[in-house]
Amino acid sequence: MAQDVGTVRYPNPTPQELRGIVERWPECDEYLSKSPCKVTINMSNVPEPGDSHGPLMPHAHWDVQVPPFITLKATPRGEAAILLKNSSPFMACTVAATPTAPTRDLSTNVGSLLTAVGTIGAVPAAVPFGPEALVQSDSALTLQERVAALPPLPASDIEAIQQSIDRLGQSANTDYDAIQDAYRSFRTAVRKDWKFTFSSDVAVANAIDDLKNTIRAVQRRLDVFAGVGLQLDQIDAALAQFQKDTLPSRPDLAQKFRDAQNHLIATKARIALLKDHLSDTSDKRKLMVQIWDFLSNLDPATFTEQVLPMAYFSGKQVTETISCKDAITKDPAFDNIVFTAYYEAVPHLDLSVGAIASLLGGRQLATTTGPFTPGQAASCAGAAAGSPPCGPTSVLGYKGRSSYQFMPGVFVEWRMANFHCPWAKNGAPWHPAGYVCSVGLAGGVAINPNNGGPAAEFFEGLSFGIQRFAIMVGVHNGRYQDYGG
Repeated sequence: MAQDVGTVRYPNPTPQELRGIVERWPECDEYLSKSPCKVTINMSNVPEPGDSHGPLMPHAHWDVQVPPFITLKATPRGEAAILLKNSSPFMACTVAATPTAPTRDLSTNVGSLLTAVGTIGAVPAAVPFGPEALVQSDSALTLQERVAALPPLPASDIEAIQQSIDRLGQSANTDYDAIQDAYRSFRTAVRKDWKFTFSSDVAVANAIDDLKNTIRAVQRRLDVFAGVGLQLDQIDAALAQFQKDTLPSRPDLAQKFRDAQNHLIATKARIALLKDHLSDTSDKRKLMVQIWDFLSNLDPATFTEQVLPMAYFSGKQVTETISCKDAITKDPAFDNIVFTAYYEAVPHLDLSVGAIASLLGGRQLATTTGPFTPGQAASCAGAAAGSPPCGPTSVLGYKGRSSYQFMPGVFVEWRMANFHCPWAKNGAPWHPAGYVCSVGLAGGVAINPNNGGPAAEFFEGLSFGIQRFAIMVGVHNGRYQDYGG
């Protein structure tokens, strides 16, 4: 199997294969994600150490950017999946995607939209469950074997029959109490082991073993109590045999026979009452059977990690909602986990407006009045009539002059490399100083108001960008000046 593979190339992977595939993907970034990438959700109740993206907080994740869906030959771009870490096999989780128009400051990438619905498999079909399934797995005697092992009752000994009735009544009470104790142990095990987060697969395996052992203990006690009916039949047969074979020749035992019959009737009534009490625990048995079926079909690959594939989008802002429910009761395990995925590409080509601060001095020429001294003024005053005009002359000079100048311009920027700004931290609540920095080439056209005309001037250089803001350093050329009259 290749090192970098996607679930599109393996459309029907097993849970273990899917887990291995997604674990190798890098974590989805807030602005600069690779394709494919994963969104790791920490399902425990304490923060987990993360990679360069920072710690993974419980039941939460920062908003992410996912490359938009683009089909490029056999390897599509824009694949992502959710990886539930420190999860539990005792809950079923799904992810729902709600796409809307993008609102974040990224360029909209026009592409095709594929709304493939990600689903997870249902709980596998249950295996048969019943007394034999549990008892035989515990290497215990079957019900028939235990009854067959009982010593036969001497039909001629009414005292022995009476003692058997006494023992049966006592054992029925003892077995009933043992069943209640086993149920209590089962409930305790469910409260202790049926959790929605585990730190390791070993912890899950131990919890499963503990639950199965308590279920087996309950079933063993129920099987023992089920043998009471067969013992009653055996005592009934012994009394009937005594009445037929022994009582006619021993009338002195008639009172003991009647006492034994009354004792047996009372014992049967007591046992019937105990059975009625046990029938009230049918809901407990139903839950126990459901848990046994569920545990028998668990896949070790999904013990502490679950993979939820994310749908494909392009040019969309998608609200991803993860909901998890108890695998048996279907009650919510905890509040929904919500984060936003932006299916947009980080732009490389940008068109913007701005100002050029040029170190080329600003000079604006115009005609001005030349120097006119008092002596020249007196000479002109004494000039004879009809002589050439006399007075100040017009000369070409600087109307405005500075060592630098500003001019508006339109710029085209090619961001060759986008990267995290050194001060930005992935997953922070906000980024007041920006998150994505870039370096690239830039060029621009400017109209210099100091030219005295509408001719264009040019800029070529390098750019350093922070989000939508860019600082450019380069050459200002194309300057010329025309006489303004």
